Formats: sequence, C-alpha cells, structure tokens
Amino acid sequence: MEVAMILSSKDRYGIIAMFDLAVQQGERPVPLVELSQKHNISVSYLEQLFAQLRRAGLVKSRRGPTGGYFLGRDPSDITINDVVKAIRYGEESFSEFPRGDAASEGLKLWENFSHRMHRMLDEISLSDVLRSIETGQIVHYPSAARAHGDKSAKLN
Repeated sequence: MEVAMILSSKDRYGIIAMFDLAVQQGERPVPLVELSQKHNISVSYLEQLFAQLRRAGLVKSRRGPTGGYFLGRDPSDITINDVVKAIRYGEESFSEFPRGDAASEGLKLWENFSHRMHRMLDEISLSDVLRSIETGQIVHYPSAARAHGDKSAKLN
C-alpha cells in the first residue's frame, strides 16, 4: 500500500514544503512565493499550512525583503509524522471515535491501521529523506522491518 493513498493533499503539500526547507537548511529563508511557484500551490494555502507548522515549532520565519521560512529544528529531529500531526492539529482523529461495543469492527480496524501508519511515519525524519535523495538509495528503516519480521523495510 502506498503512503500517498493514506495522506491527504494537505499532508503531502506540507511534507513537500518541509523537504524544500530541509534542502535549503542553513542557506537562507525560503519565501512562500518561491514554494508556490515551484509546486503550483497558492500562497494563501501555503500560509495556512505554515501557520500550523509554525504553531507546532517545526518552522520559524523571518520578515522583510530577505525573509521567508526555515526549519525550527534540525532535520534529523523532525519526522514525517511531526509534519502530519502539525497539519492535522485540531482535526478529528480516529482515536476520538467511540470505543468498545459502540465502535464497529471496521472502525477498530481502521484505528489500528492509522496507529501503525503514524508509528511508521515517526521513524522517517527529514534527514532520512534527504539522505535517500542524496545517495540515490532507498533508506532502510530497521525498526519498521522488525515489526513486520522483514530483514529490510524500505521507503518506496
């Protein structure tokens, strides 16, 4: 199953934007206009995303003509799940549905699946993704592999 199937467009745009900031880490703040043009995403939509990312401490901003956004933490300290949680802040989650007899078996299954997906995304940092791109090799996640009994788990 592809992770893209489970992540919303909003999640994916946030991850892409954070990846761009990680690539430019330490060079200069990245203006939203630049991200907007590069990925064909409206500036107002990016402003909404970045307000959530800033609230979560994942990005910081600098105002002025040379302003823009940069990572709030080291890329190795920001997981893909951190980004997803920041973007979904305040939205209903599956864990808020009734439990026990009030919950359907399908809902319980989906809740379990959602929990596992978030655990997997917690194991992938922005620096892992950068390393994968830089080396041209798929990054292996040993703890995810152990959970499934595999010798190597891959990010596809």
